[in-house]
Amino acid sequence: MLDKILPNKSSQVFTKSLLIVADDFGYGLERNNSIIECFLKDAISCTSLLVNCKHTESGVELLKLHKLPSGLHFNLTEGLPVSNPTVITSLVTERGHFMGKENFWNNENINPEHVRVELIAQLKRYKHLLGKFPSRVDGHQHIHLHPQVCLVFARTLQEYDVTKARLPLEYDMTSSEHSAVRNQFHARIYKLASQAANIFKRFDLSFADAFLGMNFMGKLMEEEKIMRVLEEVFMKYETCELMTHPGRICDLTSDGFIGDATSDEFSRSSERVHEADVLTSEHLIKFYQSKNIKIIT
Repeated sequence: MLDKILPNKSSQVFTKSLLIVADDFGYGLERNNSIIECFLKDAISCTSLLVNCKHTESGVELLKLHKLPSGLHFNLTEGLPVSNPTVITSLVTERGHFMGKENFWNNENINPEHVRVELIAQLKRYKHLLGKFPSRVDGHQHIHLHPQVCLVFARTLQEYDVTKARLPLEYDMTSSEHSAVRNQFHARIYKLASQAANIFKRFDLSFADAFLGMNFMGKLMEEEKIMRVLEEVFMKYETCELMTHPGRICDLTSDGFIGDATSDEFSRSSERVHEADVLTSEHLIKFYQSKNIKIIT
């Protein structure tokens, strides 16, 4: 079970529990298959399901078949909403589609009640597909941290007995190798995550002691780098979440979100394949075993 952040006591004997989450399940046919392969090779713990994608339903059949644990990947940026777009107008365009990542993050007029309506719709969609509400919810493109989203997100999850969430406080923000624009976005997410921690605690949402992911996306994911940083993390903390995006290259038109004509460049990048290859490497999996790192769900 993931715990809230604990004080660092040098005398404390830490267990080493690693949650490896593969995001964006449901997005593409081969993306789903690749995430399943990662799970069968003990390379990930669980996945985070998008409920408004073209391959959500077929993906859920794979989840059930292989008993891959999953949570909800709450989405407010891409595709069509699950709820009626006419009742969540602050979240959608005139066409009734979510407005995209950039426009979402620049939107200062989000109505929290609209967020609540859509979150409940996605929770109920998840239950319809899998027979139960998720125990864990995170945000696609970290949308759950938006200043007009975070509080209603946490409050609504408590109402639906969701007990776990993602707090993307990247372990070492100084080591980023991304572009200046992406670094600026990641710095914004870090600041918002710092503010969200107390809100999550207030509504009994637990999260990992440490978080890795933004510094390990795509080509920046390297075996030696993961091993080095995890050794540092587990000298200080008991639990760590590693956010990942493994997959295969998605099809231009048959994959993606319902309502979108094409899939995005992120999903069609060879970097998704690279992440899958790194995560499933024998070297990395043997490292977890040799360091007594327990892969948890």
